[in-house]
Amino acid sequence: MKYDFTSIMDRRGRDAIAVDGLKGDGFSPAPPKEGFDAIPMWVADMNFPTVPTIQEAIIERAKHPAFGYFQATDAYFDSIIRWHEKRNGVTGLKPEHIGYENGVLGGVISALNCVCSRGDKILIHSPTYIGFTMSLKNNGYEAVHSPLVKDENGVWRMDFANMEKHLKEEHIHAAILCNPHNPCGRVWERWELEKAMELFKKYDVYVVSDEIWSDIILNGHKHTPTQSVSEDARMRTAAFYAPSKTFNLAGLVGSYHIVYNNWWRDRIGKESGLNNYNMMNVLSMHALIGAYQPEGYEWTDELCEVLSGNVNFACDYIEQHFAGVTVSKPEGTYMLFVDCTDWCAAHGKTIDDVDAVAVTFAPGLIGAVLVGVNFAKGLAYSAGKPLVPVHHLRGHIAALYLTHPELKPPFLCLVASGGHSHIVEVQDYTHYHILGHTVDDAAGEAFDKVARTLGLPYPGGPSVANAAKTGNPKAYRLPVPHVDGKYNVSFSGLKTAVLNEVNKAQMKGEEVNVPDLAASFQDRIAGILAEKLLLAAADTGAKQVCLAGGVAANGRLRQLVNDGAQKLGAKVYLPELKFCGDNGAMIAAQGYYQYIAGHTAGLELNGLPTLPIDYE
Repeated sequence: MKYDFTSIMDRRGRDAIAVDGLKGDGFSPAPPKEGFDAIPMWVADMNFPTVPTIQEAIIERAKHPAFGYFQATDAYFDSIIRWHEKRNGVTGLKPEHIGYENGVLGGVISALNCVCSRGDKILIHSPTYIGFTMSLKNNGYEAVHSPLVKDENGVWRMDFANMEKHLKEEHIHAAILCNPHNPCGRVWERWELEKAMELFKKYDVYVVSDEIWSDIILNGHKHTPTQSVSEDARMRTAAFYAPSKTFNLAGLVGSYHIVYNNWWRDRIGKESGLNNYNMMNVLSMHALIGAYQPEGYEWTDELCEVLSGNVNFACDYIEQHFAGVTVSKPEGTYMLFVDCTDWCAAHGKTIDDVDAVAVTFAPGLIGAVLVGVNFAKGLAYSAGKPLVPVHHLRGHIAALYLTHPELKPPFLCLVASGGHSHIVEVQDYTHYHILGHTVDDAAGEAFDKVARTLGLPYPGGPSVANAAKTGNPKAYRLPVPHVDGKYNVSFSGLKTAVLNEVNKAQMKGEEVNVPDLAASFQDRIAGILAEKLLLAAADTGAKQVCLAGGVAANGRLRQLVNDGAQKLGAKVYLPELKFCGDNGAMIAAQGYYQYIAGHTAGLELNGLPTLPIDYE
């Protein structure tokens, strides 16, 4: 290949939120733990260096020291016209048909605003890109979903009968078409578009076609522009494009529309310009010109070849390793839409069996949280089910109900995991009171850091416990940190003490006894946790004492809590080991109690990196 699609590009310090924007602020994930690199998979851009002609065009323009008001050049329009002619066979495209857009979603709404009134119904296929869902909702439109269906070969198809039913019965006069489709990855065949546009003509429906993925076509498929299938389609369709997905230019901002209908194009221009926000950046213009050079054609062809290989590998791997899980190989885009229907059927589960959709919304690494929240919102919306937000730590506590159905609040619980160490009074199924907490590292985090110090694998809890089996817990005298707060704990000093033991041994040219140090550390941290929990139990008179979270799997901690609780006359409840770590079952369990308490959420639900367990 002429271009590099294999080297790992270092984007640190280069204005990439994917790697530098990790703030844990509700939008971005929290930074990874010490010693770990960020994997930039939470942002929809590629880690491929873009085609060099883009940089060259920007640099050449930047050599001139003035960046005042400007107009789009002939080169800008000529580049777009030539690109669509050579790649998609488009003819008759002229500069006056092309208009700038800051973004495709903004352009979609501007186009709809010209032909619709607030409250109108808009036909759109499901599964639906969440950007469409939220944009329609935020602008006062009602999305009417026409589900795509799989044919006998597993290919997603439009259900034309269903589309016509909606158009006729609900008097719909505008539709959003995604071509290629996001998230299914269909590259619509010409006959499919022709049939769809015949329906839209029959019911006088204006069509907004999002074609931002039209350059990323896989495994020999071919993109057909919606406007090209008939003269009527040409006049009733507003199409939106951008080089941003293809060439990884989202940070430069710059999309464009192609509208042949003079009346509609004029109205779109006025609508998008009402607040004077929709104005092109001069460097964005030159970036597009650089992208649509001969080198850009070559680069795009190679990109599609690379992505085809990636998609083929991923689909084959899923087929070989995940029974009951299928994925229709996408024909375009770089996304996979996974279907778990057969797995659910094999396990006797259908969406009709589901009363509500529960999802972790806080706290946690926000990238992962947002993925879950957005999927849950889409599932709840499409299935017509209530959406139930669940606090992660409440889920850990609910794991106890799965192991011990007889357990009922109130009870005292130590929740100890990689990110949290709390002693909590569980007052009822949805109300909690924090008695104590860690003032620095959580217990699970301390296990992970100590494991790394000792050269043991991640996750630290199991590896330290395994090493400790043959060790002497009295071999190393590790400190007991003193903190304010009767039931609070601290583990940063304990972690540092282990590091000091390792450093002292190295300075002497000796090696630490890993089993002994692991056993000493485990005994100390388990002793601290058990002591604080049992002290709280004694002070509150708790008759039910529980453990929850990943650290609850530690055998030494379980032993100490069990022995101490017996002396207090309290009954101990321990979660089954498979429910100690993060799992969906515990979220479903707590979701049940949140649901029956009436704690549901709307589609505006957002993920949070931090939130106390006792929130109201």
